[in-house]
Amino acid sequence: MSSIIKKFRDLINGFLLFILTLSGFVIAVILRISGFNGNLIVLIGVIIEIFGIILCFLILKTYLNEKITPEESVRKKKKIQK
Repeated sequence: MSSIIKKFRDLINGFLLFILTLSGFVIAVILRISGFNGNLIVLIGVIIEIFGIILCFLILKTYLNEKITPEESVRKKKKIQK
């Protein structure tokens, strides 16, 4: 049962990463449809994209730490047993 929960959590993380990478583009399109100035659209789009990239980095960093740490502990145990 825990493997299903882990897979679901990985799926949510992947979807969140996908949304964060497209967030700047979506906001730019919404602002363009609303009739805002091009300079304002670029400024807001870039700020949101930078925020999204930082969040993606943090999510990916925690995900990789969860995946790498158990593998290292298994390797250390195998070395100790030999």
